[in-house]
Amino acid sequence: MKRYRSSEKFKTLYNSDKFCDAIFIVGKERKVFRCHKTILSMFSKFFSKLFFFDGWEKSQVSPVSEIEINDIEASCFETVLKFIYQGEIDLQLPTEKLNKILKLSTKLQISELQKSHDEHAPKGW
Repeated sequence: MKRYRSSEKFKTLYNSDKFCDAIFIVGKERKVFRCHKTILSMFSKFFSKLFFFDGWEKSQVSPVSEIEINDIEASCFETVLKFIYQGEIDLQLPTEKLNKILKLSTKLQISELQKSHDEHAPKGW
């Protein structure tokens, strides 16, 4: 059986506005991130609850959502998005930033990032 790495397609989507149906405006700098609800929901219980709620008919197509998040740093949100789309996180980042990313991953309920922390965390992270 030949296996195909779908993560390469996610990486391509990360750098593209194609099929984006969620726009995040993040932090004091109001940085804009264009995302895909389905991909975010696959990795985050928080996003799944935000975008897809009980009572929705499966045939309904959701409109583009624009969401402002002011209480986090745009760079931390970007790192979390890169983890979701690319499956990688740079553990050489400063401990303070890694702690903020872990806190954000907890808030967004991204279990894969939390597991990555538990398995590979440097001391103090």
